[in-house]
Amino acid sequence: MQPLDAHSSIEPDEHDLRRAIRWSVASVVWTAIASSIAIVGGVVAHTMLLVVFGAVGALDGAGSTVLALHFRHALQHERISERRERQALVAIAAGMALIAIATTVQSVQRLISENHDTHFSIIGTAVAAASIVALSVLAAGKARIAARIGSRALLADSHVSAMGAVLAICTSMGTIATHAFDWWWLDPIASLLVAFVALGVSLWHLRDL
Repeated sequence: MQPLDAHSSIEPDEHDLRRAIRWSVASVVWTAIASSIAIVGGVVAHTMLLVVFGAVGALDGAGSTVLALHFRHALQHERISERRERQALVAIAAGMALIAIATTVQSVQRLISENHDTHFSIIGTAVAAASIVALSVLAAGKARIAARIGSRALLADSHVSAMGAVLAICTSMGTIATHAFDWWWLDPIASLLVAFVALGVSLWHLRDL
């Protein structure tokens, strides 16, 4: 991928920019639907994993919205604005870090209080299971186009989608195991692990800014 520096701009192929916009829009549509269902289902069922999954999806959707506008601007001006690229990258990485911190605090509180009050959400778990495939496809598509147009922001957003796919696996397995075996601790511990990964990825993207 082409690096960005303070004195350069990238002139990507028009077709690649249009592909970047399409991938971003597809991400917005999917995450808006899946995240809404997951967050509502998680709140109703008191399941931290579903809420975290929905929050990561909401970040993915917000980041993809910013990127869609960013790439439309690039398409109109026939080049990617380095300033807008950095702004989008900071917004996505900072959002990832905030979700990680909030998730860590909530998970630790639940472990300390030994909160057993969780219920099984069929719809939320089903959406999480479907998201494993959808987010994996989105992550791969974004990463491929990010490499072609040299966009670190789109690469960061592909990592958010990939993280969402991993979280979807954890959410599906975690909610089922919690319901079947009463492993109440699995929900906050799995959420903690995802939070640590999210924070690490966020810092990795911010390290060279």
